[in-house]
Order: sequence, then structure tokens, then C-alpha cells
Amino acid sequence: YEWFKDYSQFQHLIHAHCSGKNAKILELGCGNSRMSEDMYRDGFTDITATDLSPVAVESKRRRCSDLNYGIKVLVADIMDMPFKDASFDVVIEKGVMDVLFVDSGSPWDPEPQTRARVDATLKEVHRVLGANGPHFRRPFFEASGFEWSMEYSTFGDSFHYYFYTLRK
Repeated sequence: YEWFKDYSQFQHLIHAHCSGKNAKILELGCGNSRMSEDMYRDGFTDITATDLSPVAVESKRRRCSDLNYGIKVLVADIMDMPFKDASFDVVIEKGVMDVLFVDSGSPWDPEPQTRARVDATLKEVHRVLGANGPHFRRPFFEASGFEWSMEYSTFGDSFHYYFYTLRK
């Protein structure tokens, strides 16, 4: 099940921002999405998928094992990831940050604790993203203290989705 569009809808954007099929890719909040499996079938072979839910992680591990895909799947908190600095070329966040806004009031003017969780998440993404790795989230991405450039594209029909590229 894909909460947002499936991989085929933004595959061209992934290709445009990956340095090659051997890029080290981190998927945050994989849930029950099949995006990493679709990316593996597309030729990307160094994929790590994470989620906070042990149930979601175990389900994805089984699917990947049954398909004999070499995708690493593990339980991880997006605000405290168990990876070394600069360990990924690409970090994909496909809606997982939405959970940070659940009890925040307005996404346009979130509560201080929500801002702190978003900041902690972005610090972790910034930390694990290697050099040159690539709506209401934009102000967070452009916050001072992050040395990265931001570009975005939109895709979709009547409802547009945003594809952000943050490059260190």
C-alpha cells in the first residue's frame, strides 16, 4: 500500500538525483510501502529501509527475504539513527515526517515541541547524508544551521506532491 504515489510516479526524479545505481540509499519510515522493493527491481542495490514499528520492519524483512532482495531493513528512530556520519548518498523521506505534525495544531505554525522534533530529524538526516547527497516543510528545510541547498519539483494530477532535494 502506498500512502502517496508509488515509485513509478517519481522514479524519474530519483534517477535525476542519484549518482548511480550503486548509490547508498536510506529510506526513512518504510512502513508497508513497496518503494524500496521497486527501487531494487529498478537496479538500486544498496538500500537500507527503516521504520519505528517492529511490525512494519518484520513484514518488510519477510517480503524482501521471500524475493531474495538484499535490502537491509531495521527498526530506527528518525530522530536518533544508528548510522555513522555521512553513511548515505541519498536519504528518502516519503511522508514519515507527517507523524511529527499529528498533534502540532496547524502545520503552518506548529507547536514548539513539533518544531523541536522536526529539527532533531533534520539534524539526523544532515548527519547521515554524505557530501553532495541530495509546502509547509520548506521553512524547516531552509532553517539556518543546515549547510545544504534545496530544490523541489512537483508531480501529480489534481493534487500535487512535492519532491524535495536537499544537497550538502
